[in-house]
Amino acid sequence: MLLILLITFSISFQSFAIEKSKLKVYIFLSEKCPICQSSTLELNRILKKYPSELLQFEGIFPNLDLSNMESMTEFKRKYQLQFPLELDINQLLVKKFNATVTPQVFLVETQTEKIIYSGKIDNSYERVGKRRKVVNEHFLESAIENYQNQISISPVQTNPIGCYINL
Repeated sequence: MLLILLITFSISFQSFAIEKSKLKVYIFLSEKCPICQSSTLELNRILKKYPSELLQFEGIFPNLDLSNMESMTEFKRKYQLQFPLELDINQLLVKKFNATVTPQVFLVETQTEKIIYSGKIDNSYERVGKRRKVVNEHFLESAIENYQNQISISPVQTNPIGCYINL
């Protein structure tokens, strides 16, 4: 009987620990932004690397003058995105996160809703129109890894490069 209680407690504790360490990535996207288009491979790669009980992605389309349900669905199909997308009709998430460009990511600890990283996905672009030949910094992935390994995240913020969000 004591063994069954210990096993049950152990399973419950492990479930709580997994739930507590869950992260969510909010990605601000635009179907017209070439940097968003080119970042989809990296986003899909990162998503596949982590189990869904540890990491969730959500794509946010904030530019209502460009985005609609049809164009967002086409973007998802064309780039084979494996995470949910939504229109930010009233730009509530834009305001909540102070998002300025697409693509811009916010890595959030779901239990506390604390932003633990924001900015670029990686350093694939030096500036708009200037793509690097070699990507050697994977900011989002490093932040996820450091969080999971309980290592301090550095940098906690980078300046995103992309297409401006229309307010």
